Amino acid sequence: DVNAVIVGWGKGANELYYPKSASNTRAVGAELGIVMDNIKNNGGSAASRLYCTGHSLGSHLCGHAGRWTSVGRITGMDPAGPWYDSYSIDASLNPSCASFVDVMHTHGKGGPVMNYGTLRVLGHMDFYPNEGGMQPGCVTREAQVKGGRPHFDGLTEEEAIHQIDVACSHGRAHQYFIESVKNDCFIARQRCTSNTNIPGSCTSCGGTCGIMGYGARGSGSNGLYYLTTDRKSVV
Repeated sequence: DVNAVIVGWGKGANELYYPKSASNTRAVGAELGIVMDNIKNNGGSAASRLYCTGHSLGSHLCGHAGRWTSVGRITGMDPAGPWYDSYSIDASLNPSCASFVDVMHTHGKGGPVMNYGTLRVLGHMDFYPNEGGMQPGCVTREAQVKGGRPHFDGLTEEEAIHQIDVACSHGRAHQYFIESVKNDCFIARQRCTSNTNIPGSCTSCGGTCGIMGYGARGSGSNGLYYLTTDRKSVV
């Protein structure tokens, strides 16, 4: 009983000149906002039923759509950090873009070359799995030489080959989201006070603080949350 709109903006997102791709989020976001208005005005829907999910630049695209029209919820999957970190938060996804905004940060620090995501607080609930940096199971973090042999933190060589990617941690965000649709497996038990000091600023909630991913809404109060994940799915 849902209508799904898939926004195929691959050409606009993959410009050779990255700032142009970042700029394209404004135009495509406005176009998506028009589609959403049509769904409400002619399809009999309501703002509370509109839910936009986006990965990387797509997170900010959802944010711009939310500026165009009222949206019930936005989930940002590791929103892009380059360029956006140096501009006002008004230019990116932020809590004002929807009634509820939840964000997963998976590549905001520790990148071997650069960070594709951001640690910036962009939602009502911001989740920082594995400190919001390099994710377990990504060879860019785990591959080391121990005893003269490559070490992949328990991954087989075949599994490791599929993880040799500088954007591995960045891509984990949408994998986590897919897992969260299946079940509420990403339970945060620590709440934090600083997005740049995780887990140092985090303390136990004495139980479940919130749930990262699809089940985030209504799972806890607004704030920053820390949790850990395994290196690969066990489902």
